[in-house]
Amino acid sequence: MLHALKITLTAQQDLANVHSYLIDAGSMELADRFLGEVRQTMEALRQFPLIGAMTQYAINQSMQSLRRVLVWNHVVVYYVVDATIVIVAVVDARRDVVMLLAERSQRTE
Repeated sequence: MLHALKITLTAQQDLANVHSYLIDAGSMELADRFLGEVRQTMEALRQFPLIGAMTQYAINQSMQSLRRVLVWNHVVVYYVVDATIVIVAVVDARRDVVMLLAERSQRTE
């Protein structure tokens, strides 16, 4: 069974920011290759939604079941609800992901 995929607005902005950064830092080809890898990872998640590692990122009750997968040096953070995978963030793995998610959670409450 293929799960549905929802990418939050914030995660879409994350992807656009990474894409722009890679264009500026490298090339369009590099940026497009990154997006291709992210797409492949998301398609794999649709088939096998539990392949991502459980996270320590439980900021609040709604985020208790967050999972993560690594694409290049970026963490794709998501959760599964019913038959839907919800991508909540795509961030550089060197960042403080816990702090970032906490800040985002506070902004949406």
